[in-house]
Amino acid sequence: MWNGFSGDAVATLWGAGATVLTGVLAVGAAIIVGWKQAGISKRQSDIADRQASIMEAQTDIERGRVAHELYDRRYRVYEATSTYLSEATNRTRHQSAPRTNSAFHKGVLEAHFLFPNEVVQALQEIRSQVGLSYILTRKMARDEESLGRIQVGDYEKQSEFIDWIWERYKSCHTIFPQLILYREPTEIC
Repeated sequence: MWNGFSGDAVATLWGAGATVLTGVLAVGAAIIVGWKQAGISKRQSDIADRQASIMEAQTDIERGRVAHELYDRRYRVYEATSTYLSEATNRTRHQSAPRTNSAFHKGVLEAHFLFPNEVVQALQEIRSQVGLSYILTRKMARDEESLGRIQVGDYEKQSEFIDWIWERYKSCHTIFPQLILYREPTEIC
């Protein structure tokens, strides 16, 4: 026997114990579910952080690709300009080679989109001076053919044009400071 405990009391005590036990188990289950949810949330946060860093890396790669493409397009303009100037220093030519001429004039047009205005103006000045030089060279050839001589002062003008063009050729890289990848350090680190 149970020392004075009646069956109802035991059932009530058992019911109360079961209720408390059920509550404790429910709270325990809730804690476990909450703990797992916190872990899932932490992993989701980690994944989001990794996605953000991947997106940042992709953005850096795209910036690099665009910078490389811009440099490449700028370099083509520089190369066309250098070749154009080189051919223009040849006194026997009356015009640069068609491919060179075309590449340079295309470069002048593209320069509006690739360089600051100072570069565009320098290229337009080159085009103008070289064009005047070619006109004078053709005039001198016509005068020599038709008159048997070249007019006074034409050699001097042509020499001035050639000197101007030669100086631009030698310093062509200074027209395009955006292409200079290495610069001397300005101060000691």
